[in-house]
Parts: sequence; structure tokens; C-alpha cells
Amino acid sequence: MPRGAQPGERRGGRAKGTPNKTPLQNAEVLAAKVAKAEARAPVNKLAKEVLDWGMQYCVARAAFRRPALADAPPNPDEHEGEFLKWFALAAELAKTLAPYQSPRLLAHAIKAPATESCAAPGPNAKERLKELVRAAIAADEITLKAENAAENASAAEPAAEPENTQRAADLSAPDDADGVLVAVIPAPSEP
Repeated sequence: MPRGAQPGERRGGRAKGTPNKTPLQNAEVLAAKVAKAEARAPVNKLAKEVLDWGMQYCVARAAFRRPALADAPPNPDEHEGEFLKWFALAAELAKTLAPYQSPRLLAHAIKAPATESCAAPGPNAKERLKELVRAAIAADEITLKAENAAENASAAEPAAEPENTQRAADLSAPDDADGVLVAVIPAPSEP
């Protein structure tokens, strides 16, 4: 039968002198795993992100090879041909990327707002309809007064009516439910 540990006696555990895993070692292992996963994963970047990255890279390379200005200290990495090559590439990428980053300024024609065909002043459709009915009644009354005046004048002095005159439409006619008022124009009466 196994006996228990005596006071001061050590059983099991890690052997003396075995080094601990340091946080640096753990970080290196984790970084290697992340790099492997990124290498296997598909690239999920948008085209405009790739264009932007390429443009920034070309600008950095052009800045590295930039010739020194007159009042600046000389650039030890100066190479005008390389500078022009990288700058031209950056400009081409910027031209391709520009529509994705800022809108184009175009001239747009401003159209006049469409007017309502039968709009009379009023807060809603019911009020506008009331105004239309009042206007139709007023027009009908004016037409009747004009007819009465014409009859009174013809009774006093018989004169021939011009052939092309017609009476105003009867606007109090019923609606046939298609949204258009039905106008009844009676034939001119013969004297």
C-alpha cells in the first residue's frame, strides 16, 4: 500500500531546472499561428482598399527616391528616374481610385416642380373639391344671367345670333365616377 508524503518530502511535479514558458515564447507561437491562418485565409479586401494601399506604397517609394529641393539638404537615396517611375505609378493609381473616394461634380438641370392640374387653395382634397364646386356654381350662375340678358335683348330687338357661339358647359352635371366631370352642352335652340 502506498504511503503518503513525509514532511519535507516532495513527490511529482516539474523536475528541478526545467525552464518556464515565458510570455515572449507564447507570443512568438501565437504570432506564427496567426501568420499561418492569414496565409490560408482568402483576401477579403475591396478593390478600392487594394488601390489605396498600392497608391500609398508608390508615394512612399517616390518620397524615398525624391531629389533634394534647392533649400533642403541632399537626399542620399536620390534617384530622379526611380522617383519619376514611382510618382507616375502613384498618379495612375490615384486617378483610378478617385471615383471611389470623392463624388464627381456634374451639372444637373433643375426641373420646375410639377403643378397640380386642378389644385385650388385648401388644406386637403375635400376643401379643394368644395372650392371647385363653388366655382362651378358661380360659373353656372353667370351663364344663366348671360342667357337671360341675351333673351331679353333678343325679345326687344330681334337679331340673328352668330352661328359659332355656344353656351358654357353645364358644370353641375353629375360625375360618372371616373374622376372626370361630365359636361352636357345642349344644342342651340332655334327661334
